[in-house]
Amino acid sequence: MCFLLTRRSARVDSGRTGWYISVNEGFLPTDCTPAGVPDPAVGVLRGIYEELGVSGIPSHAVVFHTAMLDVRRYQFGLLGHVDLQGTGIEAATVVAYRQTGLSKDRFENDRIELVDWNLDAVIPYLKQKDWVAHGWLNLFHSVVSTFDISPEKLHEILAEK
Repeated sequence: MCFLLTRRSARVDSGRTGWYISVNEGFLPTDCTPAGVPDPAVGVLRGIYEELGVSGIPSHAVVFHTAMLDVRRYQFGLLGHVDLQGTGIEAATVVAYRQTGLSKDRFENDRIELVDWNLDAVIPYLKQKDWVAHGWLNLFHSVVSTFDISPEKLHEILAEK
């Protein structure tokens, strides 16, 4: 199993470059369930389609960790990840879709990288300095929610940030 790490492009209007794992989408009035109920997971899945070209992900694959406030833009955001395990969608498929131009907003990312989803492989990425802040926080929450990690290891990671 692996996770997809993206590098935000300087060409997007946020002007923030660096690594991140977030799909950065505004909530649209059309981001609703078939019954017409607003659903943030629908917005996340729309964003994945727009930025990576992947569709067909079930909404139950979206896992939210927390909410944050971007004080520079005065916007709320939800942090989480999409767990593709059991969906039949492989990480290599996501990479191939992006490389073949199936994503209309591919310009938002300069680069994508697949990283093994195990604590030893992820820790070095958490220690890197070049992150979009909410992306780092998002990865940190994903690590805490997935792995059995000691308080000492959490302290070590946070102390380096």
